[in-house]
Parts: sequence; structure tokens; C-alpha cells
Amino acid sequence: MQQAQRAPSTRRARPPRRCPEAADDLLTPPLGNSLRTVNLAARIAARADVGQVLVSQSVPESASPEGVALVELGELRLEGFARPVRLLEARRA
Repeated sequence: MQQAQRAPSTRRARPPRRCPEAADDLLTPPLGNSLRTVNLAARIAARADVGQVLVSQSVPESASPEGVALVELGELRLEGFARPVRLLEARRA
């Protein structure tokens, strides 16, 4: 039996599944920056204990929420980020 010949694929190559860092380089802002932010938030959330709220340094730099005390936890290396990220714990004041 002869096998049917397939037409060449016209689909575009996709970035490796190890996203969002890989996809982030291919996308233009603001979507590219959004993926990096979502990845950072997910990495930070994964480090939190039950009932604990962790935030990066960008939170107190952009907002000063009332009734919230931020406690410095130090810097932590997170997968997918070249530099350590400064973490703080948000607690009721």
C-alpha cells in the first residue's frame, strides 16, 4: 500500500513549553510585561504558607495601603528571574 503524502505544514513554530519567560521575549509590551508579572506573582504565591500574603518590593513602591504593615523577609532567588526578588509579608496593622 502506498501512504498518502501530507501537505507541508503552514503552522508557525511555537516557543518552547517552558513559558512564560520564552513567550515574553517574543511579545511586545504591554502583553510581554504582563506575562513576566504573572510569572513573578505565581512564583511568590507558591512560596507563601497558608494564610500568608507575600508581595514584592514593587507593591510598597506603587501603593501605601492603610491598615497593612509590610514586614521585610529578605531576598529570594526565584526560578526564571536572573536577580533575587525582595519579598515582604503583608500583615494587618
